Amino acid sequence: MNKKIVLVAVLASLVTLIFQEISFYKTLSSLSPTNIAGTQSMSESLSNQVFVGNILSLLLLLLCNIYAYSSKKAKWIFLALAFYAVAEVFNSFKSEAIFHFRKANGLWDGGFSLGLIGAAFLIVVAALAIFINYLLLQYFIKKRRI
Repeated sequence: MNKKIVLVAVLASLVTLIFQEISFYKTLSSLSPTNIAGTQSMSESLSNQVFVGNILSLLLLLLCNIYAYSSKKAKWIFLALAFYAVAEVFNSFKSEAIFHFRKANGLWDGGFSLGLIGAAFLIVVAALAIFINYLLLQYFIKKRRI
């Protein structure tokens, strides 16, 4: 597998995330303060964007694993972790934006937002999983050389 394929996939995924961010904030800024259905729609949109981000992260992890194994450089899988972290931070900011919009416009049901704390936790869990993947990949690369 060629390194360019992996880098193009990462770039395409980042562009997708950026366009999702732009459309999300344009839609959020166009909502009227009393539009309850609009905020529910934004929450559903965020749910779909989280799903897309997770699918892209898994595909990048797969591509990075394939490339890392074929090039015998296991460090490539950390690129997938970097992408996941960026996607998770984007999603947490969107979640916070919806929370603050609801709170500022009287649509708040009480409670508080754990968006950034949840994102940090998920990134740490993903980092541990990627590190275990890295160790396994190193093992298989060494085993392949023998």
